[in-house]
Amino acid sequence: MKLTHKITAVIAVLALVLPVLLTGCNDDSADTLYYEYNYDLSEYITLGEYKGISLVESEIEVTEEELEMQIQSMLTSQGQSQNIHDKPLEIGDTVIFRSNVTLDGEVIEELCEESGTFMVGYGNYGEEIDEALIGAVQGDTVYAKRTLDELYGEYAGKTVDYEIYVLGGYTILLPNYTDAFVKAYYGYDTIEQFEASVYDQMYEFRQENHMRNLVNQAWTTVLENTTVIAYPEQEVDEIVAYNVENAKMNAAAANMEYENYVSAVFGQTVEEYESSFEEEAKATVKEDMVIYAIARAENLSVSKEKYEEYLARFIEQYDDFMYTHEVENTFGKDLLMSRVLREVVKEYIVEVAEITDANTIAE
Repeated sequence: MKLTHKITAVIAVLALVLPVLLTGCNDDSADTLYYEYNYDLSEYITLGEYKGISLVESEIEVTEEELEMQIQSMLTSQGQSQNIHDKPLEIGDTVIFRSNVTLDGEVIEELCEESGTFMVGYGNYGEEIDEALIGAVQGDTVYAKRTLDELYGEYAGKTVDYEIYVLGGYTILLPNYTDAFVKAYYGYDTIEQFEASVYDQMYEFRQENHMRNLVNQAWTTVLENTTVIAYPEQEVDEIVAYNVENAKMNAAAANMEYENYVSAVFGQTVEEYESSFEEEAKATVKEDMVIYAIARAENLSVSKEKYEEYLARFIEQYDDFMYTHEVENTFGKDLLMSRVLREVVKEYIVEVAEITDANTIAE
């Protein structure tokens, strides 16, 4: 069995590259691109249960309040900013500030800011700081205590003192929300058409997230159910070697010795830093083997439509930076097909799962 590791500037993935047959490549009626699975992976893994996985789904909805907030955000993006001078800060105004943060009288340099901004009233820096800033004007200094959350690492759970100097601020003057406005900026004839479109987009986005969540639930279980008998050493070694080489390139780009780079950036020795590479490589290889084993067992394939949909999403993700032929030339069709096959297999797992509505469980 030969697994080939391919790395690119945009995607770094492991692909199990197998012979590709473009079935009926001279026949326009052929709509499926087939992979022929010639590798028996039973010496490496034992597939556990992957059909009938128990999943829990929640209701997809967009409330009126959420729709209103989204429209308000879109109006704000088309508004004009107006500097605030003597006007007291209100909810929705953006403050420009300098802050000094201390813990038990000691300054926490990494939390201090020379010139930061945030919108007052939305809890970006905590409700306590919002409350202190409402009514403040340019030149004022306000004080507040704030208990930091888990995002602040070693300071999580600590209550710190903020001293905030108001350097200035600005407010957004919203446009008149009329049929003429939505026609000019969004191409809809009426407010009703515009709001219906915004609703549909929000609902579609949540559907996609919903499917992604189901896939993640199912795939985690499938991986847990799979037993690895042995790892193909060459593929694991190739990933480890790539990660080491990539780290060395980053060190060179920073004009640092590799050992010094690892110590400065990660606070570890080279041995400690590289020790995690093998486990990461094994996790990647295991997932790929499970994908291909299930695809082989269920005779799953990639349709032209699915492949083209994947390419379109890929190109859109990079803001049309690349075109279809450039993507295929850069990454190779084998690698791209393997990425689409991942989606096909994971969607299949959801299709054959036992899905329960969360509301039913609650009842």
